[in-house]
Amino acid sequence: MLEVFGVSNSIVKVGDAEINFPFVVTTSLSRPILGADFLREVKAIVDLRSGKVVTKYGSLTIHESSEVAEIRVAADVSSKKLNIHELCKKYAKLFTGDGEPYGYCDRVKHEIPIKNSRVNIFATRRVPVHLEAEVNRQVQEMLKEGIIEEADSPYSSPVLLVKKPNGKYRFCVDFRELNNITDLKPCAMPTVAETLDRLQNATVFTVLDLRSGYWQLPIKQSDRSKTAFTVSDKQYQFKRMPFGLAGAPFTLRRLMTLLLKNLDNVEVYGDDVVVYSQTEADHIKHVEAVLKRIDEFGLRINKDKSQIAKSSVTLLGHKVGNGEIKPLPEKILTIKNIAVPNSKRKLRQFLGRAAFYSRFIKNFNEIAAPLYKLLSSTKFTWTETAEQTFNRIKNMLDDRQMTLRLPEPGRLFTVATDASDHGIGAVLSQADRVVEYASRVLTPAEQKYSTIEKECLAIVWAVEKWRPYLLGRRFHIETDHKPLQWLKTARDPEGSWRDG
Repeated sequence: MLEVFGVSNSIVKVGDAEINFPFVVTTSLSRPILGADFLREVKAIVDLRSGKVVTKYGSLTIHESSEVAEIRVAADVSSKKLNIHELCKKYAKLFTGDGEPYGYCDRVKHEIPIKNSRVNIFATRRVPVHLEAEVNRQVQEMLKEGIIEEADSPYSSPVLLVKKPNGKYRFCVDFRELNNITDLKPCAMPTVAETLDRLQNATVFTVLDLRSGYWQLPIKQSDRSKTAFTVSDKQYQFKRMPFGLAGAPFTLRRLMTLLLKNLDNVEVYGDDVVVYSQTEADHIKHVEAVLKRIDEFGLRINKDKSQIAKSSVTLLGHKVGNGEIKPLPEKILTIKNIAVPNSKRKLRQFLGRAAFYSRFIKNFNEIAAPLYKLLSSTKFTWTETAEQTFNRIKNMLDDRQMTLRLPEPGRLFTVATDASDHGIGAVLSQADRVVEYASRVLTPAEQKYSTIEKECLAIVWAVEKWRPYLLGRRFHIETDHKPLQWLKTARDPEGSWRDG
C-alpha cells in the first residue's frame, strides 16, 4: 500500500494550456504518474512508438526521469501536513472526549413556548427493574456534569433507556406530549443533497463533530421546568438542551448559522461542521478560521469522531471525495441484512432505509411500487410479488457499483428520461457520469395517457425536479421518443401540456 500524504492541486502545462488538476502525493513512487482520470480529462492518446501523449490541447513528451520535480512536491506537501497538525495542537483544548467537560455557549438559548399556557403534562413510566441501576447511574453523571438539576415542577415526562448497537444504553425522555403543545419556531434547514452538492470542487476535507452538540446549549431559565422527569421518586429538569425536543434542531441550526457567519468553505448539517478546500494551503486557513470561531463561542469538538485534512470523509451516511459520493458499505450491509418484514411498520422501516439511497438506483420508486402499495392496503399480506421485489431491491444495493458524481456548475447537464406503462424515470448526468437517478410511479389517471404524453410528462417532471441545477442555463434532454421533437418548436410547451 502507498503512504498517502494528501492531495495537492498542480498545474500541468500541455501546449499553451495550463490545467489545474488534483494529484495524490506519496513518497512511495520514484516519479510522478498521470492517472487514467487525467488522461480521460484531456482526451489523451498514448503513442509509445513516438514517445508522446497526444491530447486535445497538444502533445506531451514521455521523459525517462522526473526525480527533481518529485522531491520538490513531496517536500512542499510534508510541510503542509506538519502545519495542519501544529494547528490542531494550537487548539488542542477544543478536542475533548469522555470524562472531560462539555462546551457551553449561551449566545443562543433554547425556548419552549407553549400553545396553551393552562396545559400541564404529568406522566411517569416505571423503568424495568433490571435497568434501574443504569438509569440512576446516568442521572448522577448528568447531575455531576451540570446537564440536569433537581426540580419541583408541574410537568413530568416519562423516562426510557434505548439500547445502542454497542450494547450500552442511551438515557432518553419521552417528550412527545410536550412537543404536541409546543409552539415551534422553525428555520430553514439544509437537505443532505444540498450539503453534499457544495463540496464538488474540493480535494481536502475536515469534519468537526461537536461533542454532544445539544448539551452545549442552555435552556432558557423559565422553560427548564417543562423538561422535568421523575426517577426514583425524585424530580429533575434539564439545564442544557436535551435530545427529543421538537424545536431543538432549529435552535442548534440558529447557533451554527451564527457560529459560522461570514466564514468561507464551510457547511453545517446538524452538529457536524464540514470544512472543504481545493488546496491544502487554503485548507489550513479555512480550518483555522473555524477553530478560532469555535473557541470564541466556548464550544468543544469530539476528538474521536472528527476527521482532519482527509482526501475523502464519511459524512451524512456517505463517503465523499474526489468529486464523488458513495453510500457507506456498512449502511448498505445493514439494509441487506434486514429480515423479511412481517408488519407494515417493519416494511416502512426497510423502505425508508433503502429509499435514502434511491438517488443511486435507476427506477427505484417504480421497482419498489408493489411494496409501497402494500403499505397503503388495509390488510398486510406478504405475497410472492412482494418477496421478489424485496429481494430485487436488496440485490440492487451494491456499494461497489453505487457511485455518483458531485455536480459541477461549470459543466453541461444532460437529462435523460424514459416512461413505461406504470412509471417514469430520469437520469441527471455530466460528461457521461451520473449525478442522480430519479423515478416515480404514475397515478391511475396518468397511466391512461398516450405514450407520447407519458414521455412528455417524464421530461416536464424531471426538469422541474432538477430545476435548481438547470434553471437559467443550457442543458441537453435525451429521450428515445422521436415524436417529442415537436417540443423544440412549441411556443409554450408548459401552457400546452394537459396538466400545465
